[in-house]
Amino acid sequence: MHSQLQSNIGRLVASYRARIAGMDAALLAATRQAVSDFRRDGLKRMNDGIYNKAIPTVRETKAMGGRKRARTAKPLWPRTGNLKRSERQKVDSPTQGRVINEAKYAAARHDMPGKLTWQHGDRTAHWRTDTINHWRLKGKLRSYYRDHLLGLLKQTAVR
Repeated sequence: MHSQLQSNIGRLVASYRARIAGMDAALLAATRQAVSDFRRDGLKRMNDGIYNKAIPTVRETKAMGGRKRARTAKPLWPRTGNLKRSERQKVDSPTQGRVINEAKYAAARHDMPGKLTWQHGDRTAHWRTDTINHWRLKGKLRSYYRDHLLGLLKQTAVR
């Protein structure tokens, strides 16, 4: 009596080839989503720390050698929104992305009060550092890759 051995090795090999072929796409999708969500989270923190705060209308002026507070009807500076508009996201590879701010004063504004003497006061808004700390605390980055790679494994499972 001869028995024939049945094997699913062909399907298994095909499944692993599909996984290899889909790996870069899954990693790239995870990185794009993570960078986009990180940027959105950072912009929310920037809004909370900078743009959602009222611009003062009290100006200190020097008068006769002393300081005098004078109320002005208009804000002390114009709000341009340039810092917010200058936030950019870039994906460099399937596993590397970054958020950068192209405004010339972005790093100095983020690090205030620091060494910077700022005409607009010393209102701190460490939006990038706060976002990074929040993501580390919650383990958020890991979840993007886990979800996308599990999706790839389910999609290419041997059936």
